[in-house]
Amino acid sequence: MCDQGRFLEARRNALALRYRCHAGLTEFIVPVVRDGEIVALLQCGQVHDRRPSPAEWRAARRSSWRRALIPVR
Repeated sequence: MCDQGRFLEARRNALALRYRCHAGLTEFIVPVVRDGEIVALLQCGQVHDRRPSPAEWRAARRSSWRRALIPVR
């Protein structure tokens, strides 16, 4: 599911949402509420929430490389 779908889910449920992205990293979306109304959605993440195995680290690097974020060596 793309981030847009996750934003809609967080807005619909008005709850913080934690999920794994396409690269296997953890992301969060947190609704910001003022006077009972959602005024913003805060996205954080692309972090490992535990020590990744060498294979998981390579997979995250490959995924980022495909999106031209970081070089793969």
